[in-house]
Amino acid sequence: PMNYFRLLDMLQDIGYFDASQRRCLRSADVYQAIHCPRGFVKQSEEHVFCHDCKDGYTCLCSPCAKLRNPELILQAQPLNTTWPGIVDTAQAENLTVVAESCSRMQSCGQVVEGQKLRWTLLDQIGRASRLAINAPLISSVQIRLATNAQWQDMLAENVTAHGMPTQRYVLDAVVTGKGTHVIQVNVNGEQAEMSPVVIEHIQPVQKHIECPPGREVGIDGTCRPCQAGSVSLGGRAMCRPCDPGTKQPLSGQMHCEACPVGRAQARAASLECELCSPGKSSRGKT
Repeated sequence: PMNYFRLLDMLQDIGYFDASQRRCLRSADVYQAIHCPRGFVKQSEEHVFCHDCKDGYTCLCSPCAKLRNPELILQAQPLNTTWPGIVDTAQAENLTVVAESCSRMQSCGQVVEGQKLRWTLLDQIGRASRLAINAPLISSVQIRLATNAQWQDMLAENVTAHGMPTQRYVLDAVVTGKGTHVIQVNVNGEQAEMSPVVIEHIQPVQKHIECPPGREVGIDGTCRPCQAGSVSLGGRAMCRPCDPGTKQPLSGQMHCEACPVGRAQARAASLECELCSPGKSSRGKT
């Protein structure tokens, strides 16, 4: 059990007991007058006062909370994503793995191209507590998602974290560009303590779809006919343009047709062969 002197010291530390006047504060002044010791911040009223206090009494349960280290936490959170029909959705979800928090010059995880991602910077102190302890306020947060990309503003949101009111700064983006990307964060125009971090963008796994001859797999995962001037052998092959000296006036075809004698075509992906100019002849093709 706590003795009287230790209790008196604790009340004095939090500003509840005025040693010079040797009196406790009036109940109406309790919350405003609480002063937490160095390394601690005052919690919200719902956490400071006990709910099971006897009638006529004001009881303090958890007036102060220890400052969390680090002050700022950077996180990446995958969001629900509408994938093109050709992408293996289950594989995309399994391949996207992100760390609980991102640390300076460490890998923050790997994500599949096309994945929607929410970048969040959580302030573990909060504006109100920063004012109370005279800590620098956060006026702006910017993030750059690639070395040569533009800086983007992260929007502030009021949230409750660990029972304390605070702010987080958010930006939603779609993952683009395969390879290793360096993510940078600036707070009040200066590089944040955890910045930069590294994240890997990987190519999505496609479904195994085979199409009949004259068709190719579209981005929506369905087989679509080749356009006139191009052909495909089917299976997983893509449509390719007809070579010079050949033609294909129809869509959805498997082979190109050679130009007949007396006609030629110098361009690829042609629909028709052209008559030879006067004074010239051809055995077909070019």
